Amino acid sequence: MANAPADETAERPAAAIVSPLPSMRLRGCTTDSESFRTIDLATEVELPLLPHCGAFAVVRSKHTHEGVDLYAPHGAPVAAVEAGRVVRIVDLTGPKAQSPWWLDTQAVMVASSSWVVCYGEVRARDDLRVGSDVDAGEVIGSGATVLAKDKGRPRAMLHFEMYRAGYEGMPVSWEPPELQRPEPLLDPTAQLLPLFASKGARAAGATPPAPATELAHGRTAHSLDGDAHPARAATDSSRAGVRGGSE
Repeated sequence: MANAPADETAERPAAAIVSPLPSMRLRGCTTDSESFRTIDLATEVELPLLPHCGAFAVVRSKHTHEGVDLYAPHGAPVAAVEAGRVVRIVDLTGPKAQSPWWLDTQAVMVASSSWVVCYGEVRARDDLRVGSDVDAGEVIGSGATVLAKDKGRPRAMLHFEMYRAGYEGMPVSWEPPELQRPEPLLDPTAQLLPLFASKGARAAGATPPAPATELAHGRTAHSLDGDAHPARAATDSSRAGVRGGSE
């Protein structure tokens, strides 16, 4: 798999986007993987920054994290951050995606002139179809519980990934031994940070992470059982499962 020569999001100023979780109060940024215990998970959400286990580019037991996990309750509305067109609706986890150790969730991919956003671990809106045009702030689905077992961590979240504009493939897998970011994948932190940063950081040193291409060494692997995302198998099917591995 080709590697990107540089982190494109580091070269591009953050665009004005709306919150992907419109019903949730943004509580700022955190580097602490346990900070969810100090907020109201039913109404509040934080942006994870490295070394948080839900941050972009954190190393997990079977892969490097391709997106950002925004903890949100089951059923929380998920909205498009920018106007665009739905290009894929896929089964992402659970028995339908050949990963029965998780519960069934979907991913909705929305393309705009700026990028392609993957809203993962959600339940797509019933009337949403590939080809549907959506407005910024329009609800495209809802949060879904992904972790089948209660292991003391949030079991539902929005898994938010971002790809370069024009990308037409499935969500990619960032697997060892690749230490650099796969070419179409972008770090969404720079785009989400303006939404959260003004709300204040909840952990000392909660600053934007370095570009993924600079994080090739010295990272700590996280293995949180159900929280760890196994490698995803690429497929051309618009509805086929894209995550593999085992819990």
